[in-house]
Amino acid sequence: MEPEESEKISAEYLTGFNQGYEMTGQLPDLADQVSKAFGESERGQGFRDGRGQMLLEQTKERLQDKGRSNEKASEPDRSHDLDIER
Repeated sequence: MEPEESEKISAEYLTGFNQGYEMTGQLPDLADQVSKAFGESERGQGFRDGRGQMLLEQTKERLQDKGRSNEKASEPDRSHDLDIER
């Protein structure tokens, strides 16, 4: 089944998306500057969307890591109980 005309992604948009995604992962400050420098072209919109996707994924990862560290911190430390004679 062929995607509808409105669902097709242009090569320019896809190129920009991939570049924005990769650059944000490697050089986030530069990616921010580049995203502001791009005009309203399809490639510029793709770059901004790719950057946004990477930022979203990084935020989710940080929240998951924080949740895991909070779970570990809330578990009682029972290592000191090992030396107690009963």
